[in-house]
Amino acid sequence: MKYKDFLSSLNKNKIHFVSKSTTIKEDIDCKEPYYCVSSSGTESEKKHYLISLSKLEAGAKSLIKHYDFSSSDRWLQSISTNHIGGFSINARSYYASMKEPLFFKWKPEDLEDCLNSNDITIMSLVPTQVFDLVSFGIKAPKSIKYVFVGGAKLNNDLYDKAIKLGWPLKLCFGMTETGAQMAYSKDSQHYTPYSDWKVSVSKNSNLLVKGPSLYTHQYINGEWVENNSEWYESSDSIELSEKGFVFKGRTDFLIKEKGVFKDYESIRGKFIDVLLRNNLSKKDYELVALNDQRGAAFTAIISQNYDFELSKIFNEIDVKGIYFVDEIPRTELYKLNKEKLKGVLARQILFY
Repeated sequence: MKYKDFLSSLNKNKIHFVSKSTTIKEDIDCKEPYYCVSSSGTESEKKHYLISLSKLEAGAKSLIKHYDFSSSDRWLQSISTNHIGGFSINARSYYASMKEPLFFKWKPEDLEDCLNSNDITIMSLVPTQVFDLVSFGIKAPKSIKYVFVGGAKLNNDLYDKAIKLGWPLKLCFGMTETGAQMAYSKDSQHYTPYSDWKVSVSKNSNLLVKGPSLYTHQYINGEWVENNSEWYESSDSIELSEKGFVFKGRTDFLIKEKGVFKDYESIRGKFIDVLLRNNLSKKDYELVALNDQRGAAFTAIISQNYDFELSKIFNEIDVKGIYFVDEIPRTELYKLNKEKLKGVLARQILFY
């Protein structure tokens, strides 16, 4: 939906869903229009939040004033508008008086023609899409001003390779709960919050954020519960720095295997490196952290490629084994669909 059409359809006493859900109640006293945003996880893991129209506008404008956007700019929209990452592109384009964003169903082989024939100057990508740019060797057109990359941590080697291809990557950070980007990085290590956002660290060493588009309600146990806190605590472990903050990892990404804690993100970095060095497509492989029948954690590779000899290249990664599957289930943001994966792996054998 075009953002101006979204605005014209608003009813101040209603919750507006981009993706309809019959399981969510709409009975809430709306003092202004609310937009319902959902996390990008699987359906059973999804969390649903309300962000008011005024907060959605404030979140967009907090980003706009930080960059050199103009009326001649056009955003390539390759992220679904069912998620805040995609829908906020519409909001930014509208409030910055840009051209209407162009939706592009992600096919790296068609990207160059699309960019050159539609006057695209700005892009928003997730790391999987950056991987495609590098693995296909696609060079950036001179017209591209910014390529915002968020949604997950980008591997440093992948970042360097994309920069060499001319892509002006802007690493950014935001969450469904913040309703917008709230920080950026110039060196892939230190993140600086935008001027309208504040960060702190909790007693659990997790990131605390405060800003103009923080969610107002969360859907819990069948009811909308108002958020009465000015701060939101994420599961990202951080350290504060002069420039802002440094990610130390996610507390839910530390896994204990045979009594030893392992950083899942570190293992994932090696996994991406193996794929790049061997010219393998990321859509055919995935790294997962799982639990066995006794509840013990372990990491494994999921492969759509049934080449057993090729799978030996993963021996250098600290994983327990490989599952071979017909298709790796993914979400609209190209992330692994963990809920569907459980059903797939229940019928598979782990090869050691």
